Amino acid sequence: AVFGRFEPEAVLVETATAKQLTRLKNGGRGATLSADGKRVLVAGNGKVIRTVDIMTGKESEISSSNDLYPERVRSLPNGDMLLSDHGRLERWDPRTEKRAWLVDWLSGPDLQVAPNAAWAVQYAPHGLSVIDLKKGKRKFHTYEDSFTSAQFSPDSKKLAITTASGLVLLRDAATGKALPASPELVGAVSHLTFSSDSKTLSAMSGDKWHRW
Repeated sequence: AVFGRFEPEAVLVETATAKQLTRLKNGGRGATLSADGKRVLVAGNGKVIRTVDIMTGKESEISSSNDLYPERVRSLPNGDMLLSDHGRLERWDPRTEKRAWLVDWLSGPDLQVAPNAAWAVQYAPHGLSVIDLKKGKRKFHTYEDSFTSAQFSPDSKKLAITTASGLVLLRDAATGKALPASPELVGAVSHLTFSSDSKTLSAMSGDKWHRW
């Protein structure tokens, strides 16, 4: 696991033992694991993506397209990368250094990919967009002024959206249809997680966890 969302560095931790493996300077918000779990990918360094081999610590760089300055990066199972900046999302093949597609006029730059790798959500406090990753088309978009995070369920069927107003909103990930929201919680909702069967949600509001 990689931590360090609000810090100038990322910390790589072995989840089974909670052992700290390494610290990456200038990681922070833009760091994530590759789909194969062998590398840490770091965005937010201009037009390049830094890669760090977990076993050896060897660093290298991958160039992105000329007109994108990615702030977030996600790795897809086939080796492609999703690169996100403010308002744009690109699917990039680092082996051929070619763009598969670019979607503009989004919310961004925060980014999450569904477990089935069929769609992704790009979001900011004022709105979010769900993108079909095969077609490079926006599936649906919604506006709000208080989004704090977004998370797909393990079965990729639901999208949970946390807000500063004390609600967790649920959407059908494929259609965008609104599903029953959470009970109203006290204070901003900052974190949430689904159970492994996608039937239960746990969310942090204030300094307490709530489950339903």
